[in-house]
Amino acid sequence: MPYAQEALHLGGAGVGYLSAALGVGAVIGGLVAATVGNNVRLDTLLAVGVGILGAAMIVFGVIHVAAAAIACLIVLGLAETLEYMAYETLLQQSVPENMIGRAAGSMDTLFFNVMLFGNLVSGLLAATIGLTIAILSFGVGILAVTGIAWVNLRRQSQGEPDAERLARVPAFQDVPAGVREWGVRRMVREQFRPGSVIIRQGDEGDTFYIIAKGTARVEMASEGGTLEVRLSKGDFFGEIALLENVPRTATVRAADDLTVYSMSREDFEELRSRTAELSRSLLETASARQEQNRNFRLTLARSVELGGGPAAIQADRSRHLRSWGSRNAQPL
Repeated sequence: MPYAQEALHLGGAGVGYLSAALGVGAVIGGLVAATVGNNVRLDTLLAVGVGILGAAMIVFGVIHVAAAAIACLIVLGLAETLEYMAYETLLQQSVPENMIGRAAGSMDTLFFNVMLFGNLVSGLLAATIGLTIAILSFGVGILAVTGIAWVNLRRQSQGEPDAERLARVPAFQDVPAGVREWGVRRMVREQFRPGSVIIRQGDEGDTFYIIAKGTARVEMASEGGTLEVRLSKGDFFGEIALLENVPRTATVRAADDLTVYSMSREDFEELRSRTAELSRSLLETASARQEQNRNFRLTLARSVELGGGPAAIQADRSRHLRSWGSRNAQPL
């Protein structure tokens, strides 16, 4: 490598030193990824990794000092490991399981072809405009493309489910960030007009819902009356039918313009299997709601048997609806 000998004055062993530096960085990157991987958004980790790679490349091209160059290559190795880990994980989370093999093969083929093309272009650039300017050009180009892609991604994802919003739902607060990332990529944003029925009591349940915006009215019909509860941002519903394999226990309508994030039964079960904390929290909420529903039915039946009028029934209803919503729900 002429650069190692001529610019850095490392002699014949220079290539070995630089290659070893990349390896050291890769090892450090693996340790960092294992430490923070479950607590950082994967798209953020990908952007940070690529951004660090571009910045390190610029420094590598500007400072012709052996120690600094080796340090830059250590950082490059670290950044490449972070972005590759984030990329591979995002690919597996975003593609259906039966397509992962083909998608990974296609992306690897594209990656290696682009790498070969990059080697050709970099050689031509180095011969034409000089090695230093060529390295700087690649570094600046990487930073520019990363910045543009990041801005576009943020703009496109506004209002869509994301792990940060999901973390504000009490049941998901203790769930690792990586699992939340997996979950939000399987959620669908749905909107309902006031009065629209989202789920109906007695129907088969196959979807879980989290309220992102607006208010929902829960109606549980029973002999002698109907229990009505209001749910708002951060509350969830639909879990009882999925957890207990029973028909829907209540009807849920949009009280106003309502936006929800929905998840299919299959993805809901897979999400539960990935974290014991979430499964336990959902089961606790479902159990508490079922107990409140049973208590309401019993109290309502007694009121009817004893000849209680509408006022008595309404008082019983009020006592039972206070804690039906998700506990400590926070705005999304």
